[in-house]
Amino acid sequence: MKKLICICLASLTVLTCLSACGTGGGEETTGSDIKVIDFNTTRPEEPTSKIRPKKDYKITIPEDIISVDFQGDAQSYAKVYGYEIVENENGNITFKMEGKEYSMLLSRVGMKTIREIGAIVDSGDFPYVTDLGDYSKDFSYILILVNGKKYKKADDRETFMTLISQCGLYYQYHSNPQAPKCEVVIADSKSGKVLAREIYTNK
Repeated sequence: MKKLICICLASLTVLTCLSACGTGGGEETTGSDIKVIDFNTTRPEEPTSKIRPKKDYKITIPEDIISVDFQGDAQSYAKVYGYEIVENENGNITFKMEGKEYSMLLSRVGMKTIREIGAIVDSGDFPYVTDLGDYSKDFSYILILVNGKKYKKADDRETFMTLISQCGLYYQYHSNPQAPKCEVVIADSKSGKVLAREIYTNK
């Protein structure tokens, strides 16, 4: 694999232990149901607009998914963004912040997530991929469009789906830390037929 895959895997190391459950193949959609995302013009929806500002909002995440610039130095990370922090014995970190700060955190994480997905889709490492079809605003669902014939012959399909799921789970660890989940769906760009579906969790 090219350098991009190594970078993605390294930056989201904690997610490599995740397992997938469930498969697709029998379901179909129509081409008209598929919305194609243009990375040049699209920005993720603001996932935090409904968050009401309140004090002492808590979020617990694995230390390994803190921004690369601050890995190994969670205290500095918390100081930069004005969070209170508790380092837990199990390797997780609990941040305490107000709702306004949490809204800003999710906005930053959302932008990073869509950039990571775009980088994988546009990398050329997976030549059967044609476009990002759609995604939910919390990245619990991601649809990828592919050339069906090329996809069925590829031997790196599992690797590709895992990389995409890691992007979604990165956001999920911030927005839904108690039960992060990402469903990755692969569909033929011409027929709309679902070729694969996997649900990735932290269990």
